[in-house]
Amino acid sequence: MHFFSAAKTKHQAIELSKLLLDESGQRKPWGEFKKDALELHDQYNKHWLSAEYEHAIASSQMASRWLDYDEADLVEYQTVGDDRVRPEHRAWDKVTLPSTHPWWDTHYPPNGWRCRCTATVGAPGTRVTPDSILPALPEPDPLFSGNVGKTGVMFPKEHPYYAELSDEAKAEVDEFTKTQNGEE
Repeated sequence: MHFFSAAKTKHQAIELSKLLLDESGQRKPWGEFKKDALELHDQYNKHWLSAEYEHAIASSQMASRWLDYDEADLVEYQTVGDDRVRPEHRAWDKVTLPSTHPWWDTHYPPNGWRCRCTATVGAPGTRVTPDSILPALPEPDPLFSGNVGKTGVMFPKEHPYYAELSDEAKAEVDEFTKTQNGEE
């Protein structure tokens, strides 16, 4: 998770530096810069931070749950079932497969920002979803295509915070991450 925080900070610093100049390349007056900078702050540190927090909590809960499954368990994808459920998540609702099925490598929740889906052990007598149905189901957003219970990865390096950085900035983030992880 160190890389995500470092990449976010670097990304925000780059965006902030772009706010110093106006459209004609002239330095903005302090009041205008401050207004723009505070809007950027709200975007990164209020709106997005809330979604990141919720994603980290949901990912931790789902990773913990994954570790409790046995190889013999049937796992069922479940949505909240209300009108806020995304169409692709609704399509996955009630899909029930063995915990060893490769579908769980890409479809295990959370499958998006503020995803409220879960996966549980299927009730006794639950029927397995036929493999023939799976190709017709939508694929998850690539950013959320994974299984945090298997990989331990909440925020992949495909996230725009990291992916959109220059090679030099990525090297700085990677170096910081190594230091934080005690790799040096």
